Amino acid sequence: MSLTSTAEKFSRSWGVFTDLVKDPSFAAADVDRIRSVILAGLRNESASPDSSLGLVEESVVYAGHPYANRPLGTIENVSKIYT
Repeated sequence: MSLTSTAEKFSRSWGVFTDLVKDPSFAAADVDRIRSVILAGLRNESASPDSSLGLVEESVVYAGHPYANRPLGTIENVSKIYT
């Protein structure tokens, strides 16, 4: 991790930075909101024939390679994320 700040805002920036390093956390409401957005996108993607075909194509073309993994995950995986 690193910190870049202007001289006049360094004290405040340092306080925020050290708090993040010492106590990293995510608010449950924020995690729930982001999870809902991602799940909605994944459901929309799986409902579209074009997107579904693209997912199958990628899984075949990139089989055994990290590119075969979906960047946002799967509905099953994202559903398991909690704080």
